[in-house]
Amino acid sequence: MTPKQRQALKLAREKIRNGENDMLCFALFDVADEHPELTDACCKLTYYIHRQLSVCGTLVTWQWRHGIYHDHDQRRIDRINWISWMLGELE
Repeated sequence: MTPKQRQALKLAREKIRNGENDMLCFALFDVADEHPELTDACCKLTYYIHRQLSVCGTLVTWQWRHGIYHDHDQRRIDRINWISWMLGELE
């Protein structure tokens, strides 16, 4: 992961944490809009995320497909934890 991708993920995590965004890809789109120097990093991260979610498209659908039924607040925590895991900050 590049330093710019790490920066983009950290900014996206804050947007999710503070309620500005619910979905990681939308948070990355906003980060790219606000920080044009991170646009390429955001695009590559979005591509990676879509590959991980495969045909499900969203974390919610991926979770349902795998028998995980979390409420909105827990899904926010799940997204924050997923970002932290991608950053190597979650064990």
